[in-house]
Amino acid sequence: MSNDKSGSSMDTETEDPVYHDPEFQAPDADVCIVSSDDILFRVHSTNLRVHSSIFPVVSGSSINLDDPVRMSERGDVLRVVFKYIYPEPPLPNLGMLPFRTLEEVATTADKYQFLALMQLCDRYMEDHAEAHPAALLKYAYLRNEDAMLDRIAPHTISLEVFDAAQQFDSVLFKRWAS
Repeated sequence: MSNDKSGSSMDTETEDPVYHDPEFQAPDADVCIVSSDDILFRVHSTNLRVHSSIFPVVSGSSINLDDPVRMSERGDVLRVVFKYIYPEPPLPNLGMLPFRTLEEVATTADKYQFLALMQLCDRYMEDHAEAHPAALLKYAYLRNEDAMLDRIAPHTISLEVFDAAQQFDSVLFKRWAS
């Protein structure tokens, strides 16, 4: 037996989530999503489809609430993303998120094509160019954002060649080195 975040115990043999996110438990939700850290979110497929063209819920399919969609993202990241598909104040201030959390939110927004959130994340990601130039360069490269690459590049001048070779794939490394 293990303890969940609310203090009750559950059998570790089951696939059931250990914690239900209190903000995302709509009784009329038609999709259950479980984060990598076992947090359950009940959301509406309509909201997912409106904000994402590729979210892994097939339009028109029958959805079984007893069979949740398991996601590879952590609950804190999904919570931020889902707050933006239910745009009710207060929205999370992306500028106040720790860089690594913002990076994961941005990557998740990109992965599932939450276009408005992607653009917002881009703006806040660039605020971290001085402190995290290699991560930002990689992010801009993976997003095919040439203008962002050009804006981030001057911040990478202090990177050691060995470190850049370790962090970048061969195409980005060649582009960075030239």
